[in-house]
Amino acid sequence: MIVGRDYDVAHGSRLAYRTAGGRHAETRLPGCIPERSPSSAPLRSLSVKTFLVAVAIVALTGCALGSSTVSDRPTEPEIQARTRAAVAASGAHTVSLRLVPPNRSYSLTVRVSHPARYLRYRVNRLLAVVNRLTKVQWNFEARSITVIGPHVRAFWYEQARTAGVERTHWNVRPALLGCIRRIDLGIEVDPYNAAPPCPT
Repeated sequence: MIVGRDYDVAHGSRLAYRTAGGRHAETRLPGCIPERSPSSAPLRSLSVKTFLVAVAIVALTGCALGSSTVSDRPTEPEIQARTRAAVAASGAHTVSLRLVPPNRSYSLTVRVSHPARYLRYRVNRLLAVVNRLTKVQWNFEARSITVIGPHVRAFWYEQARTAGVERTHWNVRPALLGCIRRIDLGIEVDPYNAAPPCPT
């Protein structure tokens, strides 16, 4: 059995995720990694003043599309090199890394010897670099990240944007759900703390 959720994000509207127990919602600003919101109302229901404040926050934090200048954007060889260096620094091994430039798709698969320990303690070292390359310096239309252990796939994440709508899917081995509560991918994991402790 695999645990996971599917997200449908309309830029500037509502993000909804599906679970076996029902349907919940979050909001998201364009070009930003989703953050949990106390309200499920779409942005279109906000007042003009609130909307303008939100736009200003996006501009100031630099999370909107195009926040990096052309000179700040790494080339394909640089993305390859920085990704592979970050994988090694996190204690993993690169299995595959596929790019379709300039920002069409990014797909990374890494192998680790101890998936639970890696997902809990080390994966965010890798994601700090990957997120900057693929969501800040470039805003890739599609990206996927897979972590495999000695025998099976431990974790998988995919994000794709089409016609202004972004969809996110992820799954994890059930025994490892507690290991990804703080994974830096903008996803909500185990909000009711029902998962068993991470087996590290």
